[in-house]
Amino acid sequence: MTITLAVVLCIVSSVAYAAAALLQRDLSTRPLAALTAHPVWWLALVFNGVGAALHVAALRFGPLLLVQPFGLLTLVLALVFTASRQHRRLQSAEWQGLALICASLTGLLTVTDSTATASAVSPHDLPILLGALTLVIAAARLTRGRAMASIGAAVAAGVSFAGASTLAQTITIELSSGEAATRALFLATAALGMAALAGAGLLLTQLSYRDTFGPAVATSTLANPVAAALIGIILLGETVRWGFFGTAIAVVCAALAARGVAILPADPAVGGGPRDPLSARPAIARIRVRRLDVRPRNSKSMSRTRCTAAGRP
Repeated sequence: MTITLAVVLCIVSSVAYAAAALLQRDLSTRPLAALTAHPVWWLALVFNGVGAALHVAALRFGPLLLVQPFGLLTLVLALVFTASRQHRRLQSAEWQGLALICASLTGLLTVTDSTATASAVSPHDLPILLGALTLVIAAARLTRGRAMASIGAAVAAGVSFAGASTLAQTITIELSSGEAATRALFLATAALGMAALAGAGLLLTQLSYRDTFGPAVATSTLANPVAAALIGIILLGETVRWGFFGTAIAVVCAALAARGVAILPADPAVGGGPRDPLSARPAIARIRVRRLDVRPRNSKSMSRTRCTAAGRP
């Protein structure tokens, strides 16, 4: 019952996150300083807040190894919402990608133990977790080039949200254990770390949308469950059922999810249309016309003017 409730909460959370992603994408060309003056930005924050609250609730009822991969539904729903906004049907590549992602989540749900419960980070492991996350996020931001910088920001955002989810799960477990009063310092540190990681993830997500929305969403959506799986296995001791066979199925599911994301269109917000507005214009429209002299002195100058207007030197 708890696993079913966790999955339902994950699905509703993904709906909110997908709506927030599309709203943030609409504002991706605006500078960060100007976002607070736009009401759409605040609406995106509301959707992100609702998604985060539902996600935290799901973490209370299910293991990190299961809950975080369901964030892939955000990408699935973002594609569906975009197609609906554009009044078009999904393309074959989109259908294939969505089918692979859904199949991977179904397989992961199959190997998840129905009796599995949420686990908390210990006070001893908390500094290790925060230090490792800081190093990974800093390394991801060292990428150069506009496109790679967006991908690096997406990786850092996914890792940030995975860390924030881990700490949120820890806080909810500790608060419900009845021992919160004896671990006030630990809970305060975890809460500060969660807030910092969530805030960093939000800003890094906005930065990643500036140049490559589709790949950025895909990258952050994959980086999140990968980081969460590593945290769950290494620090929380989470496992799948059926031993080696179940682990093999989980690995295959991860490969299917990665493949599904890889074959999706580069930018779901543009669908089958031209990705660059200039690509839909005639080639002559992109020729840089030289400054013309409207008062030619002789026939040779007039001939040169006509050649220049035609796009020839």
